Amino acid sequence: MQTLFDKGDALPPSPGDVAAAQDMGGTPRLRVPHRSQVEMHWATLDELLEPEHAVRLVWNCVAGFNLERWLKRIKAVKGMVGRNATDPRLLVALWVYATVDGVASARELERLCEKHLAYRWLCGGVSVNYHMLADFRSQGADAWDALLTQIVGSLLAQDLVSLKRVAQDGMRVRASAGASSFRHRPRLEQALIDACEQVEALVDGGFATLDTINKADKLGCTVFSPLREEEKQLAAGKNPYEPKYGDSEAVASWRERMGTTAAKAIYRLRGQTAEWVNAVARNHGLYHMPVRGEPKCRTIGLLHAIAHNILRGVALCARAAVATESN
Repeated sequence: MQTLFDKGDALPPSPGDVAAAQDMGGTPRLRVPHRSQVEMHWATLDELLEPEHAVRLVWNCVAGFNLERWLKRIKAVKGMVGRNATDPRLLVALWVYATVDGVASARELERLCEKHLAYRWLCGGVSVNYHMLADFRSQGADAWDALLTQIVGSLLAQDLVSLKRVAQDGMRVRASAGASSFRHRPRLEQALIDACEQVEALVDGGFATLDTINKADKLGCTVFSPLREEEKQLAAGKNPYEPKYGDSEAVASWRERMGTTAAKAIYRLRGQTAEWVNAVARNHGLYHMPVRGEPKCRTIGLLHAIAHNILRGVALCARAAVATESN
């Protein structure tokens, strides 16, 4: 009998099965895998993606943002000719989720949008290409900045975070520069000038300059920053916390403050905040800049900050909901 789909020849039984069958008086009938068989499945992308997938959280958050800065740039409007523009919510969500996923290449993101279920679910049948993705990321620095401000403002409004204390920590990230970027004499000379100016700007505070401390004091901010060579001065029998000649009132207060146990305890909290955030960025693949130029690099930094705040916002909202239910 000829069937509609040829399933191929059945796999022969093993010698052990044959021996057992002979003892039982016959050859066993087995169900064997047929991996070349064509099958048809009817399911939507929404049904294929598990309900608790992280990409759903990213989309739900992005869908609630005000993306007016991107929308205002779209020239295709009702009543006018032109091809429909790609929804900015989709492009923002793609880059945010890609950042969380450690993907920084526009070409790789295009490939994932064709092959990976989570990215296909985000696209929902909308086609994207690497050129569109790269342009959207690099040409909207002000919009990305405004989006980060909007997210932080939302967290503040819900009393999920406060800005009463802000930590700062640096992290080295490899630049993406051409082979000839620093081979020409004028560029090398300018780099040397910039380096000298940076060294001259450094003071006893290490990361904090005296000018920064004075400016922060005028804004009503209290600085907690380590003193330069503090341990070395203590070992030499000197008091690094005493005011120095020429110190302003703000700087003298800072030196004295950093000699207290309370100030040292506050400074150690930086490990739980800024340093931890940088570690998360590393986990998301921030080891080198995939773009060139300060404006584009700044956008990469903003994307990592946005992705981090979205994830933290979701976690804090869930924690607040549990606390409300328990009360």
